[in-house]
Amino acid sequence: MEEADQAERGARAELIKQMQASITKDAKKRVDEGVLEGPIFYTSCDPLGGGSVDDLTALTTTFECIGVNEKLKAGQVRGWAFSATMNWDEGSWTWSLGS
Repeated sequence: MEEADQAERGARAELIKQMQASITKDAKKRVDEGVLEGPIFYTSCDPLGGGSVDDLTALTTTFECIGVNEKLKAGQVRGWAFSATMNWDEGSWTWSLGS
């Protein structure tokens, strides 16, 4: 069972990377349209409210994300807030600008 759990965690990590890339692409498009101020360097997402991607019984996980457009000192960043929800069973996600 442990091997299957590890495979599932790996698949989830890959889905999160794909979701972040989708949000980055959307944020860059919004910069081009004049909706957001750029540049957008990348997107980082974390589970909301203490949620965990390690809970393999969860069907969905909600994330708070940031489309990073400013790198500060000591590894801190600023950017545009996005909220996202991952549906693990379907391998699909949705997101919206704002938290």
